[in-house]
Amino acid sequence: MRIYDPYAKCGVILAGWFIGGLILNMLLSTLFPDGAEDISEFIYVTVVAVCIYGLTRIFRAEGETPAPRPWWQMTGRPTAAFILALYFLAGFLVPAAVFIGLLLTGSLLNSLLSNFNGWNLAKAVIYIALGALYYFTWWKLRKNNPRVETHS
Repeated sequence: MRIYDPYAKCGVILAGWFIGGLILNMLLSTLFPDGAEDISEFIYVTVVAVCIYGLTRIFRAEGETPAPRPWWQMTGRPTAAFILALYFLAGFLVPAAVFIGLLLTGSLLNSLLSNFNGWNLAKAVIYIALGALYYFTWWKLRKNNPRVETHS
């Protein structure tokens, strides 16, 4: 099954976000009661990342063949890959910049270090991995399909 229509893609994403997210949140809140928000948040981010990768195998750009994509190809267009790479890398870079800024100024250093845990690092790695895949897609698609500009 391949989905080419942008409205169908939006529908699948929204349905998965609302229905899947609701079911997953209910399941995680049952499995991990108070005090385990970090673990359930990490599992949620991991499941979302796996779903994103799975949807990249189903969604296709207009005019793209239904043949399986290479493992690295997340989108059919380089611009979409670049924007999504920025989105996922910003999901990591913005909190990292705030952390570094607070670290350099010494503000709240003790509370930041005492609240830091491995789950935050694992979530950051997931965001970096998704951002890197989208960036690599952008790079390969731009390299394989250079845009030729003409001037009249």
